[in-house]
Amino acid sequence: MMKSKRLIASLSGTLCDELDMAIKNGSEAKCEFMKEAMIVYEEMKNGYLEMAELNIEISEMCCAGELSALNEYETKLSESENRDDDGSEKRRHILC
Repeated sequence: MMKSKRLIASLSGTLCDELDMAIKNGSEAKCEFMKEAMIVYEEMKNGYLEMAELNIEISEMCCAGELSALNEYETKLSESENRDDDGSEKRRHILC
């Protein structure tokens, strides 16, 4: 069995009252309630870290698509450039 360590926490009066109400409604000891709260905290933390990785992957996929479209647009734009009658290069379109 793992060795237990004692944890002492100071809570504000309001938070302590809320903790007492939650325990009263659930009829479990503060110690057990806090253990469960720490387990839920760790699970949520891990979930957020996993979601962060997924969000990065999704945003990179979207950026890659946008970059591809931009490159295609710029290629078509450069191919559409003509020379003026006097031989100077001048774009015949307006960039917005």
